[in-house]
Amino acid sequence: MNRKTILDNQEAREFLKQFKVTNVVAGRGHDCGGLVCFLKLKSKTLVDYHDDGWGGQPEIRFDDDDARQLLYKKLTDFNYAQKMFDNGWDFMKSPDEIDLDTQVEDVISALVNLKNEVSLMRKTKRAFIFGNHFSQSEVAWSKRNLADIPSPLLQRTYDKYKKELVDGQRFFNTKEQLISLGINP
Repeated sequence: MNRKTILDNQEAREFLKQFKVTNVVAGRGHDCGGLVCFLKLKSKTLVDYHDDGWGGQPEIRFDDDDARQLLYKKLTDFNYAQKMFDNGWDFMKSPDEIDLDTQVEDVISALVNLKNEVSLMRKTKRAFIFGNHFSQSEVAWSKRNLADIPSPLLQRTYDKYKKELVDGQRFFNTKEQLISLGINP
């Protein structure tokens, strides 16, 4: 099953880059789904976000009414609810049913996923990384960069794991990197 997210939309990715999440603590609670962080625009804190990971709704505390209005305006001007609806939230009857708190949750989730993606991209120097936005696996050789591994071995390994990919999964190693390693993607 290929689950779409807002990160599948390049325009939304660019929009999200103006925000950042700080002081991120993830993996809390009984289901490890908890998340605590601050949502910021430049240096201004907009939201103190607290999901304890024990079910129920997260606490979304706006820094002040100006922060709430600023975030609401940015999301509305970008038509973020419609972008959510078009990228996985079509189970709602209409984008109008996607309220501000739900949009804030999605923004924070997407920003945390983007941070994780950047971290994954750094790892691709040393490993094949594959999977989807939600779960990844890696194949690496102990304390060696991929560039140090013979190309035929890399090609066999790449081919083996490529056959095992299911719908919605991909390699996070870029095509350019794979080609530079002598791999035919």
